[in-house]
Formats: sequence, structure tokens, C-alpha cells
Amino acid sequence: MSTRMVRTADEGDFFVSILRDISDRKCSQFEKVQTVSTVSHELRTPLTSIHGALRLLKAGAVAELDPKTQNVVDIAARNTDRLLSIVNDILDLEKINSNKMDFSIAEMDVVSCVNDTVEMIAGAALENDVRLDVGSDLRNAMVLGNPERISQVITNFTSNAIKYSPKGAPVRIGITQTEDGIVISVTDHGPGISEDQNRMLFKPFSQARAGDGSKRPGTGLGLAIVAAIAERLDYPVDFQSVVGQGSTFQFRIPSHLVLWTDPHDTADAAAG
Repeated sequence: MSTRMVRTADEGDFFVSILRDISDRKCSQFEKVQTVSTVSHELRTPLTSIHGALRLLKAGAVAELDPKTQNVVDIAARNTDRLLSIVNDILDLEKINSNKMDFSIAEMDVVSCVNDTVEMIAGAALENDVRLDVGSDLRNAMVLGNPERISQVITNFTSNAIKYSPKGAPVRIGITQTEDGIVISVTDHGPGISEDQNRMLFKPFSQARAGDGSKRPGTGLGLAIVAAIAERLDYPVDFQSVVGQGSTFQFRIPSHLVLWTDPHDTADAAAG
């Protein structure tokens, strides 16, 4: 439903509301995901096998490879990683839409979750010559959440930041306590996103064009998955972006889901 005010000279001001039935659009979107996810299920098993075999070759477990062959294996391994990522994104979205994904809530330390997730992504940052910096107001923070889903959101934000960052640039992962809760943010120094592309964010199979006009490889599903996860966990998501300066994506764990925190004292902050 959309509503706007109409001003007229003779009849005065009045509101016009337009109702659109989007049932067909929603059904079409669901069928699209279902079809693609069926294919993805069939692809994941052979892809996983190929991925494992390439990793063994890359590590030299089968035989010592000459530089030319090693380069070819490296290219194949990277592309297999990308294909598996695409398949997993599609299957995750299908799980969310069919209510098959686990969103169970438990007590967890979100600071440890962030640090563990950053460690897992460190390899991708190294490959792209990007530095990951973690800054936190807190030593520990016990919240009500799902570690796997929170890690998934952080991984998506950070992977995008790495993908759009220039070589040698830092990506900062921040943990900040506010009156409204705990904010987890990921900031890059990439090309940013123009305002006219903002509407593309968080929509399935949509990928916003960066401020420099370029597009990076991807399914356009990552932020849609983030939005769905955040909605289920009741974590508001936000972003700020300036063309030519970079972007910050963040989510907030509301204060009513924060059990207790252990802040760094002034001396610790000065030492850090």
C-alpha cells in the first residue's frame, strides 16, 4: 500500500492510497527459489567431491605439481569455492523460506562469536590483500542469540567488504555498546553505493552496482539472507554509504536481549 498527499487549487488537499495485490509476484519469487534450490541440491554433492579433490591436489597430497599445473589447480579451486558458495546461498534462502533453518535462541558471548568468525574469514582477507581490524568496547557480552546465524551475518558483511575493498585497505569490524543495545558493524573503504542503488540491497537475486560503476561476482542473495536472518532474530539492520569513501553495514542486538556486558576500562582502551 502506498499513500501520498494530493494538493489541488479548487478541491483542497486530500490523500490518495493505492493498494497493489503482489500475491502473484510473491508466488513467482517462491517458485523461482524452489526451482533453483532443487537444482542446487543435485549440484552440491558432486561439487563438494570436486572441491575436496582439488584441495588435495593444491596441497600436494597426491603429487608434487609444477608451477604451471599448480596455477591451473589454484584457478579451478577458487572457482569451485565460488560455485559452492552460490549453491549454499540458494539452499540457505530456501531453508529460510520453508522455515527449515534453525533460529533457536540461547545465551551466548557475542564478542567471542565475532572474534571466531573473523578468524574464519582471515584467509579470504589475506588472499585479497585486505587487513581485518576488530575494535570492541567490550571484553565480553552475553546476549540472547543464535551463534551460527550471527556468524553468518558477520561473514556476509565482511566478505562483501573484502570483495569491494582496494588492495591493502583495512576492513574494520566494530562492537559498540549503546543505550539501545550492542551494535556490530563492518566498515570498508571501497567505492561505496549510490543512493539510486540502495533499493537493490537486501532483495533476492539483486546486486547493487558499486559507486565506481562496477559489479563484483555474486548471486545477489547474501544480503537477502542477512535481512531474513535479522528479521527472525529481531535484530534491526542498517547501512550507511558514501560514494568514493566506503560503506558500513551493521546490525543491532536490542537492549532487551542483552544479558550483561564486561566493558573495557579507560586504561585498557588507552593501551589498545
